[in-house]
Amino acid sequence: MPKDMSALGSIGKASGEHALAGVILEPALTGERTGGKVTKVASRSSASQSGIQAGDIILKMDRKNVKDVDDFQRLTRKI
Repeated sequence: MPKDMSALGSIGKASGEHALAGVILEPALTGERTGGKVTKVASRSSASQSGIQAGDIILKMDRKNVKDVDDFQRLTRKI
């Protein structure tokens, strides 16, 4: 099930302007690739302005591997 990352907008920065605000992510399990697949990016969001697009696969964040959606959420909360 996709996880809505837009709720994380208030975590990390009060303004909710980190580069991943506005992203909806689901597990990306294609072959050996893991991580998160971006399924939707809110228009005019920080993610959209950063160039993140639906279909992107997020494998690393802050030089750390992203193994799954929960990993992505944990790392995003630290932004």
